[in-house]
Amino acid sequence: MRYRIEEQHLEKKEHASQNIVDTTVALTLLIGIIFIFLGLKGSQRWLIIWGIITFIMCLIYFSYRLFHN
Repeated sequence: MRYRIEEQHLEKKEHASQNIVDTTVALTLLIGIIFIFLGLKGSQRWLIIWGIITFIMCLIYFSYRLFHN
């Protein structure tokens, strides 16, 4: 076989997928704040609502990560 499967190597490996998810949610949080700002500036109610929903969902995700990990 070309690659060996070693249990020790797999245990010490850090999964990058969780870092990617956290970064994506952080960028989504920033986008939600931008939506709220632009909605207020442009008097667009739908953009404010989407921004608030996005902001709340990101806060729920980070709260979950903070208290359950």
